[in-house]
Amino acid sequence: MREIILFSNQIEDVQTVKDLPYLSIDADPILVQILSEPYLVCTKRGYQPIVKVILSKKKTIHLMFIAASSLTRQLEDLRLQNNGLFTGLEFWVRKESYKQMAPYILEPY
Repeated sequence: MREIILFSNQIEDVQTVKDLPYLSIDADPILVQILSEPYLVCTKRGYQPIVKVILSKKKTIHLMFIAASSLTRQLEDLRLQNNGLFTGLEFWVRKESYKQMAPYILEPY
């Protein structure tokens, strides 16, 4: 069972968020759009930030972890260009290779 922690300004139905699948990212690019500001999820590695995203091609909604440092640095640049918000960001995301610990690569849409 995963536990989603909402910030006080997020009034979404927690159960709806809990039922969403996590996004799996590999070396194949995926076009995503962020639909929310970050949530925290309690994992075996501690609290991890996630955002709700929609896969532009499939129109399916997932949760995407955003804690990896290679992802954070690139997301922060995009967030600052978007008036400090994650919501609305659209970009291609992939890993540099198929290795599990490969860095993430973001390319603006």
